[in-house]
Amino acid sequence: ILNAPLEPTNEGYALAKIMNTKLCEYISKSDTFSYKTLIPCNLYGKYDKFDPQNAHLIPAVIRKIYEAKQKGAKSVEIWGDGTARREFMYVDDLVQFIYFSIENYENLPQNINVGTGKDYSVLEYYKIIAKIVGFEGEFEFDLSKPAGMQRKLLDVSKAHHLGWCAKTSIEEGITKTFNYFVKEETKMPSYPLASSTWGKEELQAIEEVIKNNHFTMGAKVAEFEKDFANFVGSKYAVMVSSGSAANLIATASLFYTQKPKLKRGDEVIVPAVSWSTTYYPLYQYGLKLKFVDIDLETLNYDLEALKGAISDQTKMIVCVNLLGNPNDFSKIKEMIANKDIILFEDNCESMGALYEGKQTGTFGLVGTFSTFFSHHMATMEGGFVVTDDEELYHILLSLRAHGWTRNLPKFNQICVKSDDAFEESFNFVLPGYNVRPVEMSGAIGIEQLKKLPDFLKHRRANAKLFKELFKDNKDFFIQKEIGSSSWFGFSFIIKEKSGLKRKEVLKSLENAGIEYRPIVTGNFTRNAVIKYFDYEIYNELKNAEYLDKNGFFVGNHQFDISEQIHKLYEVLGGGGFRP
Repeated sequence: ILNAPLEPTNEGYALAKIMNTKLCEYISKSDTFSYKTLIPCNLYGKYDKFDPQNAHLIPAVIRKIYEAKQKGAKSVEIWGDGTARREFMYVDDLVQFIYFSIENYENLPQNINVGTGKDYSVLEYYKIIAKIVGFEGEFEFDLSKPAGMQRKLLDVSKAHHLGWCAKTSIEEGITKTFNYFVKEETKMPSYPLASSTWGKEELQAIEEVIKNNHFTMGAKVAEFEKDFANFVGSKYAVMVSSGSAANLIATASLFYTQKPKLKRGDEVIVPAVSWSTTYYPLYQYGLKLKFVDIDLETLNYDLEALKGAISDQTKMIVCVNLLGNPNDFSKIKEMIANKDIILFEDNCESMGALYEGKQTGTFGLVGTFSTFFSHHMATMEGGFVVTDDEELYHILLSLRAHGWTRNLPKFNQICVKSDDAFEESFNFVLPGYNVRPVEMSGAIGIEQLKKLPDFLKHRRANAKLFKELFKDNKDFFIQKEIGSSSWFGFSFIIKEKSGLKRKEVLKSLENAGIEYRPIVTGNFTRNAVIKYFDYEIYNELKNAEYLDKNGFFVGNHQFDISEQIHKLYEVLGGGGFRP
C-alpha cells in the first residue's frame, strides 16, 4: 500500500489508514498479535450523511434530487461534465465481508481490497437516483466546477478468488438508502403543507447582493416594488418585512392623512376567521372591532350577516380573502355604496387571485400581501402594501422607516422637504416603525415574481383535480370558489350528518404522512388575547364556531401534486371516510 503517490483529494484519509496499518504491522512482530487489513471502496447506505455540501456522492445526490422534486424544479445541476467514474458499495456488503474474513482469516492475504469491482459515471449515478426518487427533470452541467479525479476503482480479484463478491446491486442499494432517507432523515411528510419556491436564480440573486455589500433596503427592493405594482395593477407598492407589518403600517396610515380617515374608537367590521395580525393593528390603534360570521362554503364573510352588521358607526370593513379565495366584492360594494366606509383588503393568503379579472388586494383603499415561505412566492420574510392613493403612499414610505423624511420624494403630501441631505437624514415627521425589508428579499422577489404566473398555473391545476375528486363529498364541505382563487390550500369541514370525529380524521392523515393545520385561527374570538380588545360580536358566530371544531386544511403547491391529491382522496375514504 506504499508503492505509489497518494491521491491528493484523499490524502488525509489515506495517511490515517496507512498509519493504523503500519502500527498493526509493527505490533504483529510479536507472537501474540496477528492482523489483516481490509481496504474498502467508497460506501453508502443507512445512517449516511445526506448533505449536498459535505457528503459522499450518492447520499448528497439523493437529497439534492429529492429536494428538487419537492420544489418542482425542472433541472438539477451536476458539477463538471459528469464523466468521472466512481465505485460505491452498499454498507451491508462490507458487513458481510467482515464476517466472511473472520471465518476465512487464515486464507486472507495481508491486505485485501473490498469493493464491487464495478464503477459508474457521475451522470449514471444521477440518472439511477432520479429514477428511484421519481424526478423527471433535466440535468445541467456546470463546467466551471471541478469534476474530481477521473476514476477510482479497486482491484477486487483477490476477494473474488476467495469466493466472495458484493451481492447488492446499485439500484437495490440506492433504493434502500433512499427509503431510509425519506423515513428517518427528512422527517418530512409525504404530503407537506408547503415547499420551497426557490431555485438557483434566487441563490444567485443573494450572491449578487453579498457581492455588492449593500444589505439594507436599496435598489433591488425599489425594483421589486415597481415590478409588483405592475403585476397587481396598482399605482404604488411598498415592500415591508412581513405581511403582518404590512397590516400594521396600512392601518396606521389611515390615521395620518391630512384629514384623518380613522380615529380611535371607530367601528371596524372584521371576519371571525382570519390570522391574528389581521386584528392586532386594529386593536393597537384603538379601533372597536365588530366580529361577523363567515360562510361555511366560501370561508369569507356570510354576506347576509355582513349586510346586517353595517351601521352608521361603521367606518371600515376589513375583507380577508381566505386561503386564496376572493370575497364577493360586487355584493360588498353594493352594501357600502354611498356610505363613507373604507374597504381594507387583507390579501396575505391570496396573491394572484382574481375577481372579475381584477387582482385581489386592489379592491380596497389599501391592500396587503405576504411573501412568507409558505405563501404563493417567498422572499425569506416580506410583505407589501398597495394603494392608488398618493398621500397614503407617502405616509407608508415614512412609517416603514422610522417616520423620517429621508425616503420621501422632494415633493410629497406630508411635509416640505428641504434640499439639505444632512438635515433630512434624521428628520422625523410621523410616529413610525422600522419594518424595512432587506435588500436580499427584494433581489429574491424580482426572480420569484417572474415565476409566479407558472406557480399559480400549477396551483389552479392541482385545485381542479382536488375539486373533481371531492365535489359533493358526503363527509366534507370543501371551499366554494369565488372568481378565480389562487388556492393557498385545500380546506375540509366535516359535515354534521357524517358523524365523523375530527381527531380520528387527523390521525389518519398523520399516519399517511399528510400534513395539516387548523383553518387559520378558527373562531378568533375564542383566543385568550381577545380580553384586551374593544370588540363586539354581531349576532352569533355559528359558522365560525362550527369551523373551529370541525375544520382543517392541507397544503397546495406550486408544482404538480396530483399523486399526493389522489393519496389524500384515498386516505379520506374515496368519498366515504372510515377510520
